[in-house]
Amino acid sequence: MESRLVPRHSSDLLPDSLSTVLLVLPDRFEIETQLVDISSQGMKLSIPPTAVPLAIPRKAETVEVVFRASGLRVTCRCIYSSYNPDGSISMGMYVFDPGQQDRLRTLLAEIP
Repeated sequence: MESRLVPRHSSDLLPDSLSTVLLVLPDRFEIETQLVDISSQGMKLSIPPTAVPLAIPRKAETVEVVFRASGLRVTCRCIYSSYNPDGSISMGMYVFDPGQQDRLRTLLAEIP
C-alpha cells in the first residue's frame, strides 16, 4: 500500500472551478488542461488531443499552472510527460516552492 505524506484529491471530488487549469508551457504557449488529481505538493494533468502538436515539457523542465477561479499561479517542475494512445498527454508536476505549497494547501482546504 502506498503511503503519502499529504492528502491527494481526485478530480471527481473537485469543484468544476478547480478541475480545469491553464498550463503555461516553457515556450509560453498556454493550454487548458484537466486535473486528474492534486495535492499541496503536486498534480497530475491530462491534456486532451490537439490538432497542433505541442512541445510538451521534458522531465525537470519548469511550467506554470494557473487556477483561474482563484487567480493562484504555481510554478511546477515536470516529473513526467507522455503521449497516450488516444493522442492525449499525461503529465506529473511537482510544486517545489514551499510558499506556493502553502497557498495550494489553503486552496485545497476550502474544498467541501
